[in-house]
Amino acid sequence: MRSRRDNLIAQAKAANAASVPTGEAEAEEQAKQHRELQRQIDAHAKAYEEAVTQCEQDISRMRDDGLPAGWRESEWASYAGDSAISTLAAGAESRYKQVTQVRRRLIFRMFGKNLPVPLPGETRVRTSWRFGGKPPSRTYGQRFVTLLRQAVLGPPLGRYSPWRPLKPGPAGRFGVGLSVETRSKIGVSGWGKVGGRAFGLAGAGLTFASEWSRAQERFKEQEPGLSEAERNGKVAETATVRTASQIGTAMFAGATIGSAIPVGGTVVGLAVGLGVGAAMSVEVGGKSLVDRAADVGEWVYRGIKGFFS
Repeated sequence: MRSRRDNLIAQAKAANAASVPTGEAEAEEQAKQHRELQRQIDAHAKAYEEAVTQCEQDISRMRDDGLPAGWRESEWASYAGDSAISTLAAGAESRYKQVTQVRRRLIFRMFGKNLPVPLPGETRVRTSWRFGGKPPSRTYGQRFVTLLRQAVLGPPLGRYSPWRPLKPGPAGRFGVGLSVETRSKIGVSGWGKVGGRAFGLAGAGLTFASEWSRAQERFKEQEPGLSEAERNGKVAETATVRTASQIGTAMFAGATIGSAIPVGGTVVGLAVGLGVGAAMSVEVGGKSLVDRAADVGEWVYRGIKGFFS
């Protein structure tokens, strides 16, 4: 770029030293040459500005040892790790369990009232993988609330349906007979829900650890006079707020998009989550969208804290 700059400077000096044309055609030709030279100068200045901006971004990403940050320290590395954890969580929460109970009772019917005597029943359990399904609710608003709740608490374990009679027992005022009823429930298995939430907490922990490391470097540079205990207190506060902001933004975006999709299931949820994560990892103006979400969350928190302090 330096040789190109020197060349343009020499051309500009030559253009300024050129004699004033006497004819109209010569003046038009000289003006044309000047416009072309100015265009080249403007283009070179723009390229120089872009190079300076890129240099500033590269310097901001340098580690403490002066080496440039590699892929392992980029937002895309975090995205790859989070995607792997999300895939494991979705797999765990795809393990469903169906429980069917059969209740048997010997019914003594006297004067129109039943006197039941419990008999041994039966419980059947069947597990399966379920990756798709219907939307959780009918309206967009209901689906949004349901998906947001499931993003925090996980999918429901399932509830038993009301008892359904298979054999009703005796009728009339008097009689003796066998009553058989059944009920069932289906939902994510207990271990599947625990596994999904455990993987979710692991992902949140990785995000918190990353924000903790960044906050340590930030406060060491901005407030070097802090004691270790004071700095750790500020670091914990900042890392917590930024982690919650990132996770909350991702959950809100995922629920917003997922509510508009006419199908449900862990595969759809995983695809939406991966898409949201990829979009938030894109850099805009030298910062990823996930970092900007954390910045906004921290700014709001500092404002509220300052208002009440």
